[in-house]
Parts: sequence; structure tokens; C-alpha cells
Amino acid sequence: MLFHPVHLINDIFTNGQQTQLVLCECCDQINDLTLMMNVRVLHVIYNEGLIEHTPLPPTLVELAVISNCPVDGIPSQLEVVGYISRDCRDISVRSSKLKRSLITRAKKLTIDCPNIEAMNRKHYSSIEECNVPNVSELDTIDRAGLLERVPNLRRLTITEGNSKWADLVITQRLEWVKLVRVKLGHMVLSANSISVDSCKFTHAPTFTTKYLRP
Repeated sequence: MLFHPVHLINDIFTNGQQTQLVLCECCDQINDLTLMMNVRVLHVIYNEGLIEHTPLPPTLVELAVISNCPVDGIPSQLEVVGYISRDCRDISVRSSKLKRSLITRAKKLTIDCPNIEAMNRKHYSSIEECNVPNVSELDTIDRAGLLERVPNLRRLTITEGNSKWADLVITQRLEWVKLVRVKLGHMVLSANSISVDSCKFTHAPTFTTKYLRP
């Protein structure tokens, strides 16, 4: 999502036009999520707190918001959730139905999603709880406290973020690993494909792979 001058969606679409939308990906603000009664995918600015009982269109399965407000739960119908916090709020997500999530800028992060398969986590201060045993794809800037919680991991991306040197040792073989501008101590990896771009090492890395890419 790109930031630009904010407009209210009500100023752009009539109520009748909103009811016809099945997909809306924009950077405009909406105050009532239920007006788009047939939408399945919605990406908007929404400056209200999300909770488990936030009213949503019955068809909505993917919601991504830019917001100033915290998240204290998400409606159970959602399968994909994206959240960009402008003020680094606390984020709590608990759902047995959620399959994918992207969370950017959280103060305290709590996630209890036993069936989630893909996570993207950027800029969080601490993880209070993380129950994600079925994650197979992880994109993060700080692996501390995460890798040991994803036993079914198959695809890993680590990008920049933490300025501290840290080890990266993964015993199971992965499908692919992508490392971008990461400071690494000991690195032990096994993957079908490994991409290393502008990384620094304190020790010679140990890895097994079929394809090594920049």
C-alpha cells in the first residue's frame, strides 16, 4: 500500500456502487466496513480498532488495513489479514480459520492461529504469544523467538532489520531461503534454493543447496 492524500470512500463511490464491488484495493478511508456488502477482498484505511465482533460484509475473506488503532482480535470469517500500524500498537490475533497474515509495526504481538500457513512479520517490539505450528512460509526481519515455533517451515525470507549479529541454524531441509542484508554469525542451512544478497558473516557459512542465487 502506498500513502497518498486520504479520501473517504463514500466521497468516491455511491452506496449503490459500493454494494457492487467484490474487490477493492485502495488507500482511501472507510468508516463502515459493512457498506460493501458483496466485497470479498478489501484493502483500505480503517481508523477503528479491530475486534472479534467487528461487523463485516458476509462475503469478506481478505481484509488489509492501514490504521492508528490496536487489534484485539479478528472476525472468525477472515482467511487473510493484513495490518499496517501507523503508531506501533499492540496486535492480538486469534483465529482457527486464518491462513495468511501480514503485520507491519506492532508493539506487542500476540498470535494464536493454529492453522495459519504463511506469515509476514515486520517491525515488532516483542512477541507475547506465538502459536503457529502449521506455518510453512515465513517472511520476517527478526527471527528471534520465531524459528523454533514453526516446525513445518518450508520457505523462509529474512530481510535486514536487526543490526545485531545472530546465528541462523536450521536442521530441516527447506524448499528455499532468501536472505537480504542480514548480519549472520554461524549459518547452517539446507535448502533446494538459497539466495544471499548483501549479507555479512562472522564465520564461513555452511550450506547445502542445488541452486545458489544472489
